Amino acid sequence: MTNTALERLVKIGDALFTKRAQVDSLWQELADHFFPERAYFTRTYVEGDDYASWLFDSTPVMFRRDLGNNLSSILRPPSSIWFKVRTGVQSVDEKTANRQWLDSATSILRRHYYMPISGTVKAMKECDHDFVTFGNGAISCMAKPEGYLSTRNHHLRDVVWMENDDGTIDHVQRRRKITGRNILKKWPNALPGDVKAAIEQDPTSELKCRHICVPAEEYYDDMNSKRAKKRQPFISIWVLVDKGCHVLEETPLQQNCYVIPRWHTMSDSQYAVSPAAVVALPDARMLQDMKRTLIEAAEKSVDPPVVATEDAVQGGVNLYAGGITWIDADYDERFGAGLRALELGKNPALGIDIIQDIRATLADGWFINKLNLPASGDMTAYEAQQRVKEYVRAAMPIFEPFGSSYSSPVLDLQFSLLMKMGVFGAPNEIPEDLQGREIEFQFDTPLQEAEGRSKVIAFGEVTQIVGTAAQIDPAAAKNVDAVKAMRDAVEGTGAPADWLIDADSLEEADDTQNGGIDLEGAAQVLPLVKEGGAAAKNVAEAVKAIAGGGNAQ
Repeated sequence: MTNTALERLVKIGDALFTKRAQVDSLWQELADHFFPERAYFTRTYVEGDDYASWLFDSTPVMFRRDLGNNLSSILRPPSSIWFKVRTGVQSVDEKTANRQWLDSATSILRRHYYMPISGTVKAMKECDHDFVTFGNGAISCMAKPEGYLSTRNHHLRDVVWMENDDGTIDHVQRRRKITGRNILKKWPNALPGDVKAAIEQDPTSELKCRHICVPAEEYYDDMNSKRAKKRQPFISIWVLVDKGCHVLEETPLQQNCYVIPRWHTMSDSQYAVSPAAVVALPDARMLQDMKRTLIEAAEKSVDPPVVATEDAVQGGVNLYAGGITWIDADYDERFGAGLRALELGKNPALGIDIIQDIRATLADGWFINKLNLPASGDMTAYEAQQRVKEYVRAAMPIFEPFGSSYSSPVLDLQFSLLMKMGVFGAPNEIPEDLQGREIEFQFDTPLQEAEGRSKVIAFGEVTQIVGTAAQIDPAAAKNVDAVKAMRDAVEGTGAPADWLIDADSLEEADDTQNGGIDLEGAAQVLPLVKEGGAAAKNVAEAVKAIAGGGNAQ
């Protein structure tokens, strides 16, 4: 029986791959210069290929490597809790019971994220380099019956996608070649008898398959099927494209199983670009040409070409060490030397200076000079805070898209799958305020950490101001809500939620309810605040904390 809906989807995918051919050519050139391990968009990979045989200078590749590696070390440091599950509603998140459940969910999600069997760390690491080079990535995540998540990164060559009217990617197709043996093993009863028999005759042959994840209404035509799939708005379809279109597997999904991170999007294309790679590409081309020319010039200078007079040289020119070249005794050297070297490549230093300038431009293009603060001498706490603010302003355009369009969608997909698997507990165990609410992710990147630390510093400064003012007029202390200031400062340090007692259950003293600060307590706090300010003087430690995503030790 012919499946017209399936054939239509396969034809749509074929058209998308054909239409993207020009983009593949651009990605091929970007990979040639910056990511040679991935340079198989328009040519076929062969085992044992020398990835970088066409390169004369590895600087562009190393800059891409540095930026790609720094994404995980700065934004996703394994040694710290770099994300937190939140609702985005401050009044809800601040309640201790809610925050305790959210922190517990964070720990569970983090444990599944770092499970080696899930492959998430490996997939994200691979996607980091795709993301910074091509501006796009392709990650899939599926729940396994064994109770874990399977996360994989895919070569962009094999994945195409479309946006809906809202600009959201909801149609993804991926090509994959699977051996006949594995097809029969994974889907033993999915194929007609004649197709199955043909595959059994050559089980080692690789067959073209297609994985399609689309909204259910694009696949099901009749209203009954649409109603049946109302609670599962997406569908995952595995198709054997060779030997006709045959469905291997259909799986209803709650949401798209693919995450397509995009860096710099454009209004007229579903494919994004990397502002780092696109800007650096002209300099990378020039650097390879200049390095090749400079190497040739250096070779000519060290081992220059030789000019020989035809009838003067006997027995050939012997230029090896200790070699003798015989000149005819009757040759008159007044007509010129019988054998002489051509003096070429006398000024290679000029080319070296230009190459250094291009390398500096490439470093700017790849944001290498924006990744860390420059090391400096001792600074006061205020100076260190100002340096952090400068870093935030410089780094914001780089790191801001990575959370909203990259890490957050991956974590959201994994959270939804784990929630459906019941990993977070029974629904009635979720606090009432959290039931039915959308989940967001708060990332403890250097940007957010700097914001939290600013609350801690502000609390210390306010305490000093109020303590000084209270010595003049004791009533001045009643102008500050000390409890709220303290709670915000504690949260700014990243302390666990159970360190704070639920504000609703506190029986506060009258002076605390009125927002006053105990003068004796403020006096005792001042020395500690000063010590904390002195401890922050070391800018090197502050830089280490920012670069590592954790606290300075």
